[in-house]
Amino acid sequence: MGWDEWEQLKTAAAERHSTQMRLNASSPSQSGSGDKPELRHSDKPWTHAASVAHDLAEDAASDMRELTRAHENIPRATVGLSCVAKLSSVLESWDLRIAAIREECGTLELALRQVAVDLGELDTKAQRQMDSIRETEVRQGS
Repeated sequence: MGWDEWEQLKTAAAERHSTQMRLNASSPSQSGSGDKPELRHSDKPWTHAASVAHDLAEDAASDMRELTRAHENIPRATVGLSCVAKLSSVLESWDLRIAAIREECGTLELALRQVAVDLGELDTKAQRQMDSIRETEVRQGS
């Protein structure tokens, strides 16, 4: 094996096993080639989940109103029956549970919407930092 052939093999091996770091979501052509990779998050999953939490809270409120209306005539229609008190306690129990669900959904909705905002701000901050690093490299002739 001649010296030139040995050098070619070493160069080819080095190219295949480059230690250059790149993000898993970026293509090799984007990492370090000077191209600006477009690695960004989307707020769509977060806002969609927030909307689902909102809808669940609204549906629970609607269902509770319907349950309350259904129970309105029970005291008059069941006078003297022992089940009236039990039915009233069931309604109160459901009212407390659905109120807790609505509160949790409201808290979750706000948190999910805030995640979307926070990630967008993080994207902007990271982009500014990357631009600053690139500018420094350009000034230093890297």
